[in-house]
Amino acid sequence: MGECAQAAAAVYGPIADAPPEQEGVRVSLWPVAALAASAPVRLDAATIRDEERWPTRAAREGEQGRTTFRRRCALAEAESAVLDAQTGGDTTPGAVPLPTAGQAAAMGLVGAGAEVLEALEDPEEALALLAGLTATGEYTAAEVLDEATHTALVAALSVLQDAARQREPSTAAERCLHAARRLALVVSVASLDPAPDR
Repeated sequence: MGECAQAAAAVYGPIADAPPEQEGVRVSLWPVAALAASAPVRLDAATIRDEERWPTRAAREGEQGRTTFRRRCALAEAESAVLDAQTGGDTTPGAVPLPTAGQAAAMGLVGAGAEVLEALEDPEEALALLAGLTATGEYTAAEVLDEATHTALVAALSVLQDAARQREPSTAAERCLHAARRLALVVSVASLDPAPDR
């Protein structure tokens, strides 16, 4: 977040310091481009360091994720069987096929993470939602929060990449500040602290 603000300031600075009558102020967009290029690599490296630092926790969450994924697959298969029984199985040429059980299970987790993100303006509401999502055992709090964090992070990096593509300095700086706000959302969701039984 701080580096996004610094990159925006580096672009805005020369314009702000120039006399009001001066035109054609020379501005470098390199700080924005450099940050956009390095941020994904640095974040991936941080993830790897975390996994190396807490291998037992990473292994436990991986096993829990495989268990909940199997549960979501079983539910998706049951729902698909019910839908097929109700519709007789649509074989119309050009009909969009239903998601497989695995696809439905993955989409369910993405949806759960998105719901938590939408509720984040009120942390208590977000935690209550998280408790409801994990009550049936199809999700763990860790994997829902990880998915929400990942979604928010990808959105922030996307805004940063967009900033690097801009040729208008003020627009590039504005996008950089927007990326900083998106990263603040990442910190907010990553900082949610569900009770141990959630």
